[in-house]
Amino acid sequence: MGIGFLGDLIKHAVNHEAIELVYRKFGGEANRYVFSIHCVKQFNGRWYICGQSKIIREKGLADNYRHSIFPIDRICSFKKSNRQFLENTAVD
Repeated sequence: MGIGFLGDLIKHAVNHEAIELVYRKFGGEANRYVFSIHCVKQFNGRWYICGQSKIIREKGLADNYRHSIFPIDRICSFKKSNRQFLENTAVD
């Protein structure tokens, strides 16, 4: 879990590949997301992925994509998605 994923996450960001990830909040349940990584950042010794996400519910995807930041050490698993990568059109 976590920082061991850094190299593969960077590879997906560079190749503009959407991923499906399982993320667990501190003290919370795990949720599944479709995620397009726009950048990878380190802050105060902790790594984060920034991009656009959409939560995956049992009946399909949620309605809208939103800008999200996930700490890498809370990512339980991920895989390449067959969904389209969303380009960053909001921030330069």
